[in-house]
Amino acid sequence: MGESFRTIQAEFEAVNLPAIADETLQGNECARFTTTDGLVHRVWAPLSGKVVEVNHAWERDCPAAETISDRWLFGSVPSDLENELQKLTRR
Repeated sequence: MGESFRTIQAEFEAVNLPAIADETLQGNECARFTTTDGLVHRVWAPLSGKVVEVNHAWERDCPAAETISDRWLFGSVPSDLENELQKLTRR
């Protein structure tokens, strides 16, 4: 998760994660968090691939923002790793 999520002051009301076997595309939305103040925060896929596992604790617990850096969302198998790694930037 990005540093910007650490600045969210509200708690999450809803979490939308991909399902197992879904395909993610690099740069497209892969998850969405809605906070209790009604704001929507999107997570962009760093790589394309097939989702193979999902951390459903997010959907059950809707944790507060301060716990977000310690928890994974989903795991995927990259479909074009070598090519897409070159497109990633580091800040």
